[in-house]
Amino acid sequence: MSCAPSTQIIREDSSPVKPKWIETPPQGNETLYFVGIKTSAETLEDGRNAALRNAMSKISNFMGSKIESVFEDYVSEVEQKLIQQIKSKSSATVKGAQVVDSYYEKMTRIDKNFKMERYDVYVLVKFSKAAIKKEIDRQQKIKEEKIKTAYDYYLSGMSKENRQKYYDARRYYNQALTVVEKLEDVLIIPGNHDIKNSDALRLSLRAHLKKVNLRLSRVELSINIDGPPRANQTFISNFVAALNKHGFTITDSQPAIKVTGNVFVTESSYIMRNYFFYAEGSVSAQRTVDRQIVAEFPFKIKGSHRLKKQAALKALANAGLKAGIAISNMILKEGTIK
Repeated sequence: MSCAPSTQIIREDSSPVKPKWIETPPQGNETLYFVGIKTSAETLEDGRNAALRNAMSKISNFMGSKIESVFEDYVSEVEQKLIQQIKSKSSATVKGAQVVDSYYEKMTRIDKNFKMERYDVYVLVKFSKAAIKKEIDRQQKIKEEKIKTAYDYYLSGMSKENRQKYYDARRYYNQALTVVEKLEDVLIIPGNHDIKNSDALRLSLRAHLKKVNLRLSRVELSINIDGPPRANQTFISNFVAALNKHGFTITDSQPAIKVTGNVFVTESSYIMRNYFFYAEGSVSAQRTVDRQIVAEFPFKIKGSHRLKKQAALKALANAGLKAGIAISNMILKEGTIK
């Protein structure tokens, strides 16, 4: 007495013979063919859509652009059509792709009450060589326009930098670098320039941005501090350490930022043989170019020590560090420096 196997595998193909184009796509004088493949799809529709995306990706790679495919397909036994829009990084749209054939293999596994279906789907898509050339030429033109725009931004930045308008210079340099960083190819910059291509422009932009940012990180301090001996040194040294850590330089020569403030020390209490003091006040940062306040930090910071003088200095040290960190973060968040 024999028993039927518990697991059944049923195979179904869309045609009796597997098409040769799956392994060897056709060749034409005016047309290119691309095969899209999706294996182990859960549904035929998912498999067909994924195979079409795969074919479109191959067309995209052939043309050298990265794409996102948004499409609708209508496939029946009578006709197969593909309405395709391919949006690339350069906002290019590729039209004219057409499905000329498709094929699928369906595997159904039945195990008692469990049933699983999987599809291997293949599509053959054709695309005219004339359309591909037209699209490549169009994308190349867009790239050339972008590198020209980036170079114009660069020249504007140079002009502003030469006139010591560093904020404007940085804005132009950043705009140019944003354009250049998105270019995947090395593009020639037309004209008789010292900068010949997009790679050289990228390096020059980064160098100028570094120089401009160094200019914009110059800070002048004018903070009044009322406290015991060494009060000024204690607060300022900790304040400056915080600014230096965030990339700022303290100088009286052509500062981009001027930090002003007032600080004083008050005794708070004596607890468990320790003196407690507060360092109170506020500091603010002002752009020298237009006198706009870009950061302001009021504070009341505690410090303690068994010696009264050291307790006051401890409060000042804590206040200087916290105020420096706060002002630095506020300036950077404002975008004044980076």
